Amino acid sequence: MTSQTPRVSIVVTVRNEEANIAELLDSISKLDLLEKVETVIVDGGSTDRTVEIISSRYPDVKLITSNCSIGEGKNIGIKNSNGEIIAFTDGDCVVDKDWTKKILEHFDAMGPQVGAVGGPYLPPHQSGLIAQYLAIGAEPFFPAESVPATYKSLPGGNVAYRRGVVVQVGGFDSRLLIGEDYDLNFRINNLGYELFFARDVKVYHKYRSTFRDLSKLALTKGRGSTTFNKKTKNYRKLLFPFARTALLAFFILMIFSLLTGNSLMLYAMLLLLPCYYFYKLAYFLGILKNYQQKISLETKLFLPIINLYMMAVMAIGSTLELVTEFVTNR
Repeated sequence: MTSQTPRVSIVVTVRNEEANIAELLDSISKLDLLEKVETVIVDGGSTDRTVEIISSRYPDVKLITSNCSIGEGKNIGIKNSNGEIIAFTDGDCVVDKDWTKKILEHFDAMGPQVGAVGGPYLPPHQSGLIAQYLAIGAEPFFPAESVPATYKSLPGGNVAYRRGVVVQVGGFDSRLLIGEDYDLNFRINNLGYELFFARDVKVYHKYRSTFRDLSKLALTKGRGSTTFNKKTKNYRKLLFPFARTALLAFFILMIFSLLTGNSLMLYAMLLLLPCYYFYKLAYFLGILKNYQQKISLETKLFLPIINLYMMAVMAIGSTLELVTEFVTNR
């Protein structure tokens, strides 16, 4: 890299990350080409020691506090940065030593038609059942090799954009509860820019580890899917998302069979549960064939059950948001 190497602004939006923020910032401080990197942290209203840790231990970090959503925080970070390349990661991540170096290499090699470069989330060793489920569930979203990613989005915690491209599309949509990264990538792709997925652009992501965290995540994902589908006018998924439609149909048929005394239908409905279980078990075992970490038999057997729970909570979230949208717009 030369003196002409573009400057990189790393933007991170955080809230209550006191347990993780030091590890992230320590990893950033060890980056190659550190002289070409600035770090902007936008705190969205932490009530723990996140702000204190950043301000007292990392004087070179530009810290901005604002009671904002993730999308708003990312836009604030962009406005308060000056890099030609803007890279995003999350407060519970650790970046690889050559993260920014590899990002710049791919932008240089691929040319101006590439608007974004991103890479996988690599799971650190987490023994908790919930963390392992989330890590395994994320694996299919990452291609096995470096490829143009026009057919997929890039993960919001491991992605970098050309500043001019982000400005051209108007930045992140702050109205979205989740999926603000997918939405931005979609709009960038629609302008004719390519998204490039690179296996060597590495970020290590610590996944949530409790049922409470999983429930909050699933509820937010469900609500966010309704908001996103409304924006994109995908009315089929807005009104009939798979999780909500499948579970609602199941419970309606169960209640109908009980009320009518139709034991044949009741047995057929109950049979769906083990069928779904073994279908999902086969799905997860397929993922695990190429998974780099060892997973215990107990964890493997519980993966479909956690998946069903998450789908149910997502269905509740999407329904609540749909009802809220309807009541608000009346």
